[in-house]
Amino acid sequence: MTLVLALDRGNAALKAALFVSGVIRERRRLTAGRAREVAILLRRFEPDGLAVSCVVPAWREAVENALGPAWKARCLWAGHDSPLPFELDVDHPPSVGAD
Repeated sequence: MTLVLALDRGNAALKAALFVSGVIRERRRLTAGRAREVAILLRRFEPDGLAVSCVVPAWREAVENALGPAWKARCLWAGHDSPLPFELDVDHPPSVGAD
C-alpha cells in the first residue's frame, strides 16, 4: 500500500488529497494554507511521498525550507518542466501556473 499526499497551493487556499494505492481516500481544503499546515498533514498521514503544485513562490520557499532532507528526497514539485507523458500545448510553458 502506497500513500501519497498531494497538495495544490493556489492563490486562495491549500487543497490536499491523500491517495492510497492511487485512490483518493481523503480531501481537505485549508483556507489559511500556511506552510506549517504541511508539517501537520505529514505527521498525521505519514505518507510515502509528497506531490506539490504551487503558484505562490513565497509559500513554496517556506515549505522547502521546512522540509527535512528525508522529505525533500520524496517530494515532487509539479511545474512546466516536470516530466510528463504528454506535451503542454502552450507557446511559453514557464508562463503557465503549476496548477
